[in-house]
Amino acid sequence: MIINKFHKITVLLLSFLSLSLSVLSEPHFKSLKLKEIYMLLPGNICRQIENLSSSSVKSQIIDAKSIIPNHSLSIRFNQNKQVVHIGLHIVFNSLEDPYQEVYDYMERTLLYYALLKDKDRIIKKMGEEQILLKYNQQNLPANQIISVLSSFHFDQDTELRLDSNEDSFLASWQMKNSTFLQMGFPNNYTVICGRTKDVIEREIMDELQANAIPSVLIGKTDQSDLEFYHDELYVKKGKILLDYPYINSDTYYMKNKDGSCNPVFNQKYFKESTANIFQNLIRTNQKIIITHKLYGNREEQFTLNLNGFLNFFSADYHTYFGWQRGDSSEDLVASMFVKNQIFNFMHLLIIKTNSNLILNKNSTIEGTLYTFIPQNHISL
Repeated sequence: MIINKFHKITVLLLSFLSLSLSVLSEPHFKSLKLKEIYMLLPGNICRQIENLSSSSVKSQIIDAKSIIPNHSLSIRFNQNKQVVHIGLHIVFNSLEDPYQEVYDYMERTLLYYALLKDKDRIIKKMGEEQILLKYNQQNLPANQIISVLSSFHFDQDTELRLDSNEDSFLASWQMKNSTFLQMGFPNNYTVICGRTKDVIEREIMDELQANAIPSVLIGKTDQSDLEFYHDELYVKKGKILLDYPYINSDTYYMKNKDGSCNPVFNQKYFKESTANIFQNLIRTNQKIIITHKLYGNREEQFTLNLNGFLNFFSADYHTYFGWQRGDSSEDLVASMFVKNQIFNFMHLLIIKTNSNLILNKNSTIEGTLYTFIPQNHISL
């Protein structure tokens, strides 16, 4: 009797230990979507992922023939050893590609459909994310996705074309045997990145505080780019935001006696000078206290170098500036929009200040920041 009890206790302990080791070896995921996909994977694939080097940020490729014949999976970790991508290896490109998140979404989504298998669930998911799949110009039935993908061999020579606009993306693969596969989907960033709005708001807040570093500013421009504005001012015309000409990326200059031009920065032209500040043309030591409005009516506050804040958005965004109130130098309210150049969203900074404060290079100003606003939600 004692031996039997001891045996049962031993079995329970071993089972518990085995379960604990299994949980401990499970990777950490950057999003719940990736965790969901991982939980659908066959056990042999999960074990292969668990054995990958989480210290490598490069894509790691494993065989996926147990899911779809002739295919591999692409797995990638970030510097925090989180899984940031699991998908069918159908895109061959550099990780520095600005469309990397779009490619990840395509690979992740097709893998997800292959793992679901159930036709009705696939149709439901395709409807929810408004995804269009076509094979040789014909709509691809949900129950044929695996068989069609199995007939394709994706490699470095597979021709991939990605077309996009503010509303949607369309990926087209041309195979060597002349077959043609297309995948269309909306330009919806939260769906494409696979993370919720509260998560991406936290991410950009952390990124701003870590990477908002002042840049070397280019303060001069060629006279041939300038148009006469008024008085002694010249304007370099920029783009306008949507259909609002008063929200634009115009910058303002004064000509020197030697014929060169410098961005204006003085009290006489405080409105034009302020526009130049937010186009990051003026070197200052200013700080900005940002109140970040977050999902769920929450907010957080943090302080950054103003040039650093503006420089953070210089590569992947286009900046627009406009006045809400600008007639009195003592009561200035302005809006700065930064529009992502690939995805259909903007960030909005609202600044309430006065000309003495905003034109003081050592001052601290305040702004309210709203992030990840879909363009179709902008109403002015």
